[in-house]
Amino acid sequence: MQGYVFYHGEAYTSMDKKCIIIGAGISTTPARLALINSDVNDGDYIILVSVSSDAINTLAEFARHVYQDLNVKVGSIFKRGLGLINVVAMLRALLKLMYSVT
Repeated sequence: MQGYVFYHGEAYTSMDKKCIIIGAGISTTPARLALINSDVNDGDYIILVSVSSDAINTLAEFARHVYQDLNVKVGSIFKRGLGLINVVAMLRALLKLMYSVT
């Protein structure tokens, strides 16, 4: 399974923060690389999505360690039964809906 990263919030000029969604499979290596290559800044929000609770816990610990000097919030969503790509697509749709309401 590949690591996926989606950015949300950059298109909104009134926002100076991003919500970065990282999806991971059983192996967290691609997701770690995606997280490192993300443009994470102070005040950003990282949402970790996986079908594996072990992967979520590992990535959350990794993100908190890597960005310990920044004010970055890390949240996680664990959804068994749905495929990773479907969960991430649902999250993207939800975020678009949330940010389109002004």
